[in-house]
Amino acid sequence: MKHLIKMGLSLCVISSLLSSCQQTVISDTEISGTASSIVEQISDAGSAAQTILEDLQNELPEFTDSAAELATEIVQNTSKLIEEAKNSTATQTEFEEVSLVYVVDGDTLVVLGDDGLEYKVRLIGIDTPESVHSDVEKNNVFGEDASRHTKEMLENVQTLYLEYDKQVTDVYNRTLAYVWMTPDTTDVSNMLNAKILMDGYAIDKVYEPNHKYADVFANLCLEANENHTGLWQAEGYHALTGR
Repeated sequence: MKHLIKMGLSLCVISSLLSSCQQTVISDTEISGTASSIVEQISDAGSAAQTILEDLQNELPEFTDSAAELATEIVQNTSKLIEEAKNSTATQTEFEEVSLVYVVDGDTLVVLGDDGLEYKVRLIGIDTPESVHSDVEKNNVFGEDASRHTKEMLENVQTLYLEYDKQVTDVYNRTLAYVWMTPDTTDVSNMLNAKILMDGYAIDKVYEPNHKYADVFANLCLEANENHTGLWQAEGYHALTGR
């Protein structure tokens, strides 16, 4: 019985954490981190409930069917709560919905805002080789490949979703954003910045103070490099990037 009480308490903790998570409004890095921490705590509580259930089944031969059903139900409810918490943190990401006008190069776009004005958008946290630089000597075939890749990815995309970090514009008056191709943030591959890294057409690069996804981007770039994905197949690209 004491095991069931412990498990019941675990579920109460999970419910309380979920309530806190659902009340959190994600508008910057710190708040997002808080919500992620809550999800981790829920997962820990769920693991504790699962362990208690296994102890009950292994240590108590007289463990009744009804008690076992109750314990199993608690663990199943825990899984549902974890999923709800993850969905809650994802759906609270703040976006600005825009229309794609055209692709400038591998990491720069022009979009149309709801105010009817066009804005040049620089993708945060990544850097593709040059293809349209004013200094033509800086342009190269890798930049042309990266530009072509971005254009192909957005060929059938009309609506984009901009997520901002701490600094919204740079010294060139470009809008700085994480550009999502769908509003579903549960899969990072839905973010254009991340997908370009995953496909091997950019390196990760931090421009402070914007670093919300810096660790994610670093890992994606390293994985693409190690797997010789995209431009990483060419020795010249390794020489160009120094990686």
